Amino acid sequence: MRKRKKQPQADTKEQRIAELEKQLAQALLIIQKQQKQIERLQQINSELRTRGRIGTSGEASGDAVRTAALGGATETAGTQARTGQVCSA
Repeated sequence: MRKRKKQPQADTKEQRIAELEKQLAQALLIIQKQQKQIERLQQINSELRTRGRIGTSGEASGDAVRTAALGGATETAGTQARTGQVCSA
């Protein structure tokens, strides 16, 4: 009776470990990016509250959030369309 070689199984196990480590590193990177995004959104929320664009219920208009997210432009196309102003692009 011949013994089986254990090398292929060990290689497969090491490959799986390497793959899982890579996935873990990617997941950690995603988590870090999401944490930074949360911090940015909290900062935007705080800025909007100080500007009075968010009511006491904590709800912001979609335009106000988009405006802040786009770097603080004074008006958005949605606001201009609702108020009848002409959009100049």
